[in-house]
Amino acid sequence: MIRVLLCSALAISVSGCAGLARISTYHDADGRTSVHVGRAEYKISVHPEDDTILVQEAFGGALGGAVFEGLTFGAADTSPPIPVPRLAAAVFLGQFECSVEQIYTIEDITSEAVFACPAGVRPSSNGNVSLCTNADPYGPSWMDPSTIPFTYCD
Repeated sequence: MIRVLLCSALAISVSGCAGLARISTYHDADGRTSVHVGRAEYKISVHPEDDTILVQEAFGGALGGAVFEGLTFGAADTSPPIPVPRLAAAVFLGQFECSVEQIYTIEDITSEAVFACPAGVRPSSNGNVSLCTNADPYGPSWMDPSTIPFTYCD
């Protein structure tokens, strides 16, 4: 019985390492772009080799959610629903005429999006740019980034 518990604990602890290992492959050599979806802020990083981007909830929102979730002993899940980081990814990629093909959660506040771009186009982060949108994250606009209204926040 003790072996089963130890094996289960080990498997659970190692499963978290896979997400962190993937996140560490993003080097942020050219900075991270901020994308604001309503009041939520996300930081976008482009993978140096793969056709993927990392979408992370900004520290302030993540910290507030963690505090609230802790106060409720985990009863309240404060992870952003996938449509919100998906729209942030679509806004970022739309600048380059690229689109989100798939998005999935790596950990509570971090998602990874697979993208497709026209031939010869590769998105790049610019730490000096901040994009804003008030588009509905639950609407269909993320499927066609050219229809998403956004502005430069700075």
